[in-house]
Amino acid sequence: MRSLVPVHRRIFLVTGALLAGVLLFTRCFHEAPAENPLIVHPDGQRYAGDAACKSCHRAICDSFPSTAHYLTSRVAEKKYIKGSFAYGENEFVFDAHRKVVMEEQGDGLFQTAFEDGQRGESERFDIVMGSGKKGQTYLYWKDKELYQLPISYFTNRHSWANSPGFAADKPSFQRHIEVRCMECHMTFARRLSSYEYDPDRIIYGVSCERCHGPAGKHVEYQEQHPDERRGRFIVNPAALTRQQQLDVCALCHSGVMKSNSPAWSFLPGDTLSHFFLRNASHIDSVDLDVHANQYGLLTASKCFRTSATMTCSTCHNTHEKEKGDMAVYGRKCMSCHQPASHDFCRFTPPRGFSMEANCVNCHMPVRASKILTLQLSGQHGPAPEMVRSHLIAVYRDMTTIVTGKKQ
Repeated sequence: MRSLVPVHRRIFLVTGALLAGVLLFTRCFHEAPAENPLIVHPDGQRYAGDAACKSCHRAICDSFPSTAHYLTSRVAEKKYIKGSFAYGENEFVFDAHRKVVMEEQGDGLFQTAFEDGQRGESERFDIVMGSGKKGQTYLYWKDKELYQLPISYFTNRHSWANSPGFAADKPSFQRHIEVRCMECHMTFARRLSSYEYDPDRIIYGVSCERCHGPAGKHVEYQEQHPDERRGRFIVNPAALTRQQQLDVCALCHSGVMKSNSPAWSFLPGDTLSHFFLRNASHIDSVDLDVHANQYGLLTASKCFRTSATMTCSTCHNTHEKEKGDMAVYGRKCMSCHQPASHDFCRFTPPRGFSMEANCVNCHMPVRASKILTLQLSGQHGPAPEMVRSHLIAVYRDMTTIVTGKKQ
């Protein structure tokens, strides 16, 4: 039987249905969450990503993103960059002829070189390195190679600064990023060649899996065994030996080390000395510079040497942001140094002075680094980075500086 619907109307209905189907498919395609690319450690373990941890560890996952470790590398967004892009605050001046301007162009943020008013090379802020606690530097992609931008940020001076080690008289955009920098600022990056990386297979920041190991198998097992209370196929640092716990931190906090293994080979629970050769002059010495070698300074401290259990986590809760509250650290000091003990501080404080809030200021003072200096805008001489020493000791000069009272 012939259809009673006119031919032109049937064509209209069929066409409309096809268009509706295409629109529905397109909408579903765009609204469907993109799957994360599979990221695999060189030993074959799969990474799960921080989001996979939240269903079981919600409180930690809520607090950890505010920590300096988590923020130590990010895809560049304006909210992560500490320096100002406002007019009058967005320039680094080398001299009367040369400067670099931090500027917004369209949908990106750029560092642009100028010489005698003429625009020169301009590169995008692609990656932020550093939480901003002390400072930040910035990277840009050229194909799959990573380069460092010439201007960094110096937190103590609230100022843009010439990137460490760069020429003092002109900007340069040609410095490749060494893999060791990446290894300390990122949980993992798939390396393609000396300076090339897969942009889609980077885990930014020091994330959960940096200290607990790749969690793919752990997440899979726990989802299949929801009643299992003991974490399987995951590293609990508290269950490691003292040295293994220290090694997790020393990977990035023990100064200059020469790797004898591919980057990111070391995993929590491994022995660090199997992966790196450490310079003997950079170990356990009171002459160590305050920058970068917190492990060496701590292990040279009497507090550490007379304790059988002290580790970095004795004083640091890596799951929470503690910066700025010296009393938090002071209470940890006083949990061992009780007033009745022989090693309690003999200083007689002036009225109103808080011993608890000043343990760290007196016994772990901020000192100028001899090896990390930065040139500020319009200045010719370098300014030292100020870093809190991790050599716990009696500093005679600090009593007067902190309290204004001679002993």
